[in-house]
Amino acid sequence: MPAIAETRQELVHLVLPAHANVHGNLFGGRMMYWIASAATLPALRLARSSVLLGSMDDLDFLAPVRVGDLVTFRSQVEYVGRSSMEVGVEVEAEHPRTGERRRATSAHVAMVAVDEEGRPRLVGATITPRDAAERAVVEAARVRKEARARRLADRAAKAAEVGGEEENLRSALEVSRIVFPEDAVAGNKMFAGTLLLAIDEVASILAVR
Repeated sequence: MPAIAETRQELVHLVLPAHANVHGNLFGGRMMYWIASAATLPALRLARSSVLLGSMDDLDFLAPVRVGDLVTFRSQVEYVGRSSMEVGVEVEAEHPRTGERRRATSAHVAMVAVDEEGRPRLVGATITPRDAAERAVVEAARVRKEARARRLADRAAKAAEVGGEEENLRSALEVSRIVFPEDAVAGNKMFAGTLLLAIDEVASILAVR
């Protein structure tokens, strides 16, 4: 039974012009894609099975990330349930020439262990806090998980709140796309990072208009 520290993973990306918006800042959707990738790593290694992103509780953008920056993602499993894992992701941006580092964003993500058919399965592993600091992290993650469960108790009602007829909206945009094999992460399930990237792009179009 590993401690939280033993689940930690690190992922580093160089921000290229293809990753940026028109202002030269890292596109928010690309940041979310990378966060989903970073959260997948420790969950995948702990569960030893495919995992899917179930929820992203918070995402706080604290500082812009520019083209040419190095972006480091540090992720760790902070709590384990029956089939889900709470994963924390901290993101740091670094100017490669000056060495200046700044915290760019952070997120808390729920990852779900799934079988070959994409159905939830038991994680089959757990974590054991090694000290008071890790016990505090586990407790905070447990509280987040319980709060999310209450918030999503009636998923159908929550989904209905988002709906609406196009004629009742002042501004609307509908985009359809095919899910290709390269978009998948487990079987024919679309990688959540790809979906988040698409959502942010659509939202950006509406905001610009």
